[in-house]
Formats: sequence, C-alpha cells, structure tokens
Amino acid sequence: MEKYKIIGVEGNIRSGKTTLIAGLNHLYGYPMVKEYGPYVGGAQNLPSFPPDNHSQAKGAIDFLLDIERKRSADALNLFKKKGEAVLTDRSPFSCLVFQRYVRDCMIGVPNAYDYTVDTFARALSDSEIILPNALIYLRPTLDIFKDRVARCGRVKIDFHNDPSTWIYNNQWYRALLEVSYPNNSGQLIESREGSQKENVQQAHTFIENANYLTDPMKIFQSASEIKLRL
Repeated sequence: MEKYKIIGVEGNIRSGKTTLIAGLNHLYGYPMVKEYGPYVGGAQNLPSFPPDNHSQAKGAIDFLLDIERKRSADALNLFKKKGEAVLTDRSPFSCLVFQRYVRDCMIGVPNAYDYTVDTFARALSDSEIILPNALIYLRPTLDIFKDRVARCGRVKIDFHNDPSTWIYNNQWYRALLEVSYPNNSGQLIESREGSQKENVQQAHTFIENANYLTDPMKIFQSASEIKLRL
C-alpha cells in the first residue's frame, strides 16, 4: 500500500480539536485537512438528524463517505506535496462511533451502524478512503466538557451536548487507542483550560516519534469489533 503519515485528531465536541490543529499548523507548519462542514459549504448543509427511516440514515452515510473520499485525496496530496505528517480534523471513526452510539443508546432512532461498517470497509479496501495511521484523542474532563457546552453553546445535533455522550465516546475512543492504535501509534491528550500550548507541544512530540501503522484494514476491523460495558 502507499506509505503516508496521516494523524487523525478525534474527540467530543468542545474538546479543542480545531484549536489544537491550528496551533500545530501555526507553530510547526503541519498541513491540515478540515472537518466535514467546510467541504459542503458549512455544517448547516450536513445531513439532518434524526433521520425519518433507515433509508435516510444510509443516505447520510453515503453523503459523509463521499466527503471522506475528498478528504482522503486532499490528505494524500498534501503529504506528497509537503513530505511531512498531515493532520485531519476528525476521521472515519467519527462516523463509526456516531452510528454506534445511536444504535446502542437511542432506541427507536433509525441507525446505519452495520451499513457504515460495510460501506467504509469496502471503500477502504478499494483505496477510495484512508484511515489515519496514527491517532490523537483529545479529552477534556466531564466537568470541563459541561462548562464549555454551557459557555460556548449547544451544537445542532443535540445528543452531542449530553454528558452521557461524553461518557460513551470516552469509553469507545479509549478502547480504540488500546486495540487499534497500540505501541505509540495513538496518544491521549487531556484538554484542560489554559493548556493549549502544553497540548500542542505534547502532540508535536507524539507526531515526531509516533509508530505509523501500515495495515488500515486491520485497524478498521479491530475498531468495528470494539466491545464496551454499557
């Protein structure tokens, strides 16, 4: 497979992902790929939630997968052009954990988790998308998360604002680091108030010394098989 260095930056809303990436770009020049909204003219143009039926849920995944194709192409082009690690604001794992949360915690709401696994795995196998071969998970404490939601406002998809979502996502991303990004290929960074400079330095050190994985299908399969205690 084509060799590259792509670092996905993941975390809940209000975790500081975009701020971290901007800091790394400003101080160290790492090229970056923006999250989904800018690819469609703003977050308001992303699929609405909740869907009315399973067909709409699958349609939303098709829509997001098409964006991932564009983001993946941009990330690879930046790597070829710059010859250094590229940061992506979110990754295909955002779609995976979103649909899994809906399946596990929002009974009655149509979900497309199995469809997400199948279609993303096929796109990955066909080299239509890439997975980050190193991962940063940025995590505020639960109290900081609640404070930031109160101060900065709630996002459109309401369950993202809930503490229960923070708890679920924290379990899932911690498991992802353990089973899919072991041996210094993944890094947990605690996001605290006033810690932006420290976080940027910690992330830079990780990027410089990370073990970049080479088997994206193995990464994705292990991620899709994560087991949680709910």
